[in-house]
Amino acid sequence: MNATEDLDFCRNETKIDWLNLPRRSVFTLRFFHQNSDYTFSYIVITGIEVLDDGRVLICDNHNNKVKLFRYDGTFLSSFFVEGFPLDLRMIGPHSFVVTNDLGNKLVVLIIVGDVIMHGRDILIKPNAVGVCFMDGYIYLTYPWGNPPEVVKIDTDGKVIQTIKRNAKRKPIFSERPVSICAFSGLIYVSCMSIDGKKDKIYKFSKEGNILAIHEHPQLQEARYLSKDMFGNIYVCGMINSNIIRFDRSGQKSRIVMSQSDGLRDPCSIGILDQTLFIAQDGLDIIKVLTMECFSETDDVGKLDRKRVSFS
Repeated sequence: MNATEDLDFCRNETKIDWLNLPRRSVFTLRFFHQNSDYTFSYIVITGIEVLDDGRVLICDNHNNKVKLFRYDGTFLSSFFVEGFPLDLRMIGPHSFVVTNDLGNKLVVLIIVGDVIMHGRDILIKPNAVGVCFMDGYIYLTYPWGNPPEVVKIDTDGKVIQTIKRNAKRKPIFSERPVSICAFSGLIYVSCMSIDGKKDKIYKFSKEGNILAIHEHPQLQEARYLSKDMFGNIYVCGMINSNIIRFDRSGQKSRIVMSQSDGLRDPCSIGILDQTLFIAQDGLDIIKVLTMECFSETDDVGKLDRKRVSFS
């Protein structure tokens, strides 16, 4: 199947007779560096954002670039980022922010047509890693702080709130907060353990109060977070090479993709409708997992009975 067929397959996925598909139907979206701009063919993807029209933004950490692709992996444009880009999130219909390892600024980039252009810089506290956007505010993770923290700022860089210590002035995070996802007044933070214990997903209210802490026995080196249209949370577990889904309550969790599915060291994930875009550490391939449905009331324990295609 070629790239054009891949795209047609994805566009027509809601018309597929899923019940008559084989257990797994494989199609491939490969080489997201192909015909890019004569940069190194080897890329390291540290962030993914899928636009509403199906185009895909990635942080190419190895080449110091943010790149824009079509749904089928066709390269469109790139923008050189001073420092290694770490994460990115949309903050408007055509604008997004990028964190980088230089750390003292957020880069605001704008998409004009299929071209990425510089907008402005926002000065911030150094060493932010994860980034997300909700209700006009930007949220940043600081895994290397003492103690680690999450910081909420406005679009001019003014600090509005910090999530760092509880009412007893003790550190909230005993792990390193890496990725962050915020929506509908809720904030989710994936944390990698410092002492080798279980990684965790913290759930906060927008006021910064802990609502829940989610765990899974197979979640190790928790990385990128993303959500589906019904508020279910997906997290990349690098050590065990899996994608774990938590429902909105956090009471139900399920491994939806693992090494047995051909997954290797997932580090980033983006979601559009029923499609998961999954980047693998050190590989220039984005796997695409298309699920039969994301039901708002779906029992995630039944996901193993759904037809899945991936590449």
